[in-house]
Amino acid sequence: MSRKEFTQVRRDPYSLIVVLFLPLIQILLLGYGARLDANHIPVYVLDQEGSQDSQALLKAFQASPYFDVVKAANRDAVCAVRSRGEQGQEVGFAMVPVPRRPDGQRTTTVDYLLATTATAYTGEVTNCRLGPR
Repeated sequence: MSRKEFTQVRRDPYSLIVVLFLPLIQILLLGYGARLDANHIPVYVLDQEGSQDSQALLKAFQASPYFDVVKAANRDAVCAVRSRGEQGQEVGFAMVPVPRRPDGQRTTTVDYLLATTATAYTGEVTNCRLGPR
């Protein structure tokens, strides 16, 4: 069976291109063009416990080359952010710390990139409350 396939590949020049050259091109493109290492991912941390173990974990995140702790919230507000798909199913959820404004105003804007499992069509912010002490 394999001898028949090799004979067919030798007869057809297009099959030879597919069998030999396309994998080489893929190796070159994916070997040099695609990078799968994830470094400096921005992370928001909300330490609700405040224990020595949780502080040690926070310090480990801060020392890691893979994560950048953007804000370690302590007494800021926390809001639930939810995104929904086309049929209304939940495709993303996160508890987002909202920092206090220096001027004491209650309204603020926070930029947050929410990871979703599908295309998000709507988003909502609910259940905002004061964070732990």
